Amino acid sequence: MRWYLVMLFSLVIVSVISCGNENRLESGREYPQSVVLIYEGKWVTDTSNMDVSWLEPGKDAIYLQDPEESAGFYYPWSGEDTIRYFYDYGLLYVDSQLVGFNLVYVKRQKLDSLDLSNVTAIHAGEGLDDKLISMLSSLKVIMVPSEGEMVFTTDTTTASPPSPLTYLDVIPTNTAIYVTGWDGSLRPLLRFPDVRELTLWGSCLRIRDLKFLTRMKNLRCLRINSLEIPNSGLRHIHRLPNLIVLNLTFTDVGKRGARYIGKMKHLKELTINEARFGDKGLKHISRSKSLERLSIGSLYPWTLREIAEDLKGDKWWWYLGGADRRELLKHLRSVFMPVPTGKGWRHLSRLKNLRYLSISNYELDAEGTLAIGNLEGLEDLHFYSIELDNESVDSFSGLGGLKYFSCNRGNLDDRWLQYLSKRTPLEYLFLINTDITRDGLENLAGMEELKTLDLIWIWPEDEGYEPEPYFSADLWALIAGMDSLENLCVRGTEIDNKSLGLLAESNSLKSLTFEMTNLEGEGLKRLSRVPNLEELHLWHVEIENADFRYLLEFPKLTLFRHWTMEVDDAGMNYLKCLHNLKRLWLDFEPAQEAELKRALPGCLVGYY
Repeated sequence: MRWYLVMLFSLVIVSVISCGNENRLESGREYPQSVVLIYEGKWVTDTSNMDVSWLEPGKDAIYLQDPEESAGFYYPWSGEDTIRYFYDYGLLYVDSQLVGFNLVYVKRQKLDSLDLSNVTAIHAGEGLDDKLISMLSSLKVIMVPSEGEMVFTTDTTTASPPSPLTYLDVIPTNTAIYVTGWDGSLRPLLRFPDVRELTLWGSCLRIRDLKFLTRMKNLRCLRINSLEIPNSGLRHIHRLPNLIVLNLTFTDVGKRGARYIGKMKHLKELTINEARFGDKGLKHISRSKSLERLSIGSLYPWTLREIAEDLKGDKWWWYLGGADRRELLKHLRSVFMPVPTGKGWRHLSRLKNLRYLSISNYELDAEGTLAIGNLEGLEDLHFYSIELDNESVDSFSGLGGLKYFSCNRGNLDDRWLQYLSKRTPLEYLFLINTDITRDGLENLAGMEELKTLDLIWIWPEDEGYEPEPYFSADLWALIAGMDSLENLCVRGTEIDNKSLGLLAESNSLKSLTFEMTNLEGEGLKRLSRVPNLEELHLWHVEIENADFRYLLEFPKLTLFRHWTMEVDDAGMNYLKCLHNLKRLWLDFEPAQEAELKRALPGCLVGYY
């Protein structure tokens, strides 16, 4: 029997009418605990290694968002451990197959020329009718615009869709509901006994409505965004018997609220941004022994200090009225939160089941580093804008199972790469604007299981600065010898084009990304020797149209993307000969796009 998920962009209605699906415990089949998301050939940093331990294959859905836009689709999860996807003007592709379309952007007539046999999700718009639905034999998800969302029609006019309450009235009560954005009374949702996911945001929701949460016994995921919820409001949340995921973003959680969180015995995933608790808050959270994923972050301290200095000098807020000034000061007092110290971080070592940890905008001293190092089951570790005690890197010796590591804007130095290469089975490594030097990259040779490497530097802005070629012959040779490496991203640094041919020794490399580098035609020619390269992504790279002739020499290239480059007639002639391509994306003119679609009928062609 077909089952349906009906999703309002802000309100998601997920129908699980089919009774034939077994849950992951009863089926006897072992399903992955997490899913890796890869968008446009790049690892999706914010949502990669997504925890799906609480999802049931065939019943639950995963939200696949465009990292560059706010749009996305709920994609029915069937138990796969990796999802490679991309968007193309309202079309969603997974593993190069069309699986979803958005009728707000895609004209009904265009669908007649597309293969709809694998479509599982659609976004409602002009042209949606019973006839279209009957054509979609694999359909599982229907997404409908939310109340207040302006929909652009084909004649460039705008229209407002019906209220989400209209859809609620016609949906059977035995339907599981995923609500991804609700601003209003929770009372209308109470008629559905199986509300599984709920996101609350906005100014219309009354805090006293939180008491209705206690009646949502099947709620497994709760997200609260941009609501100043008093700590007393969290007492309703900790009583939810099946709550597994809790996300509190821009809320008002203090140490009292953290105490309620610590009482949630079944909580597996917790995200808290802009919390107002310090050491005591971490102590309370660490009592939730079932936690497997923890993300915690604060505001940028330097930004707050600058604001405070401006206020003292009365430089920019003199025009505010007295009441507005008091409100602003009240807000600033609320965000000047206590910062955890080593005394608080050490409580993390109690979370023996923790597999994922993300820390943003904090400082980790030696005691904090030691606490993280004691988390022997940790597989994912992510730092953002963080200050670390590099002298205590040996404290991480307990992380022998670490597979995913990223640091964005941190003071990590070469000692961290040395540690990671010798003591962890690392598979994914992302380093963005760290203090790691060219010499430190030599430690990559010890990462025998590394599959994805993403390195970003920002060049100094000193006048006359000529960057050293970080990626010179010896480093290219080192990378070519990494037998497991499949995805390589090099951004914001100089490369030696002449020695790029050394990558031809790599049989594992499948995807290459160059962004803000000095890649030239000579380097492109040498890259054509990489035997199994399938994807080439170029961003802000200055190559000429004449250099497109080297693309004809790539033996297995199926995807080529180049941003910020105008294509002339000579370039078009070369591109029209790339008959093995499955996807081509450049700065085309609409007429050029049409011409290439005729020349390459088996290729998905798009333009920026």
